[in-house]
Amino acid sequence: MIHLYSGVKIQVYYVPGIVRPSGLTGSADTVAAHVGERLRELGLLNEDGGTVHFLATDAPDRFANVGEIFLGQPIDPGSVDVIDL
Repeated sequence: MIHLYSGVKIQVYYVPGIVRPSGLTGSADTVAAHVGERLRELGLLNEDGGTVHFLATDAPDRFANVGEIFLGQPIDPGSVDVIDL
């Protein structure tokens, strides 16, 4: 689902089975709107798309499998770097 805030496309992910009541705005929506506006003001908004990269502390394959459930789209394990904290 794509939400438009002041002409800015912001990808919003929903977990299947969890529905927000109609008309209810979450804090994430408000933050996303303000961040989009500020990026546009600073000339830093990328409206052409981009890449996604993930950092995990263990098992990129497992991270990709679990992450796919939450994001509702496939995650390439090659886009996951393992880091130490």
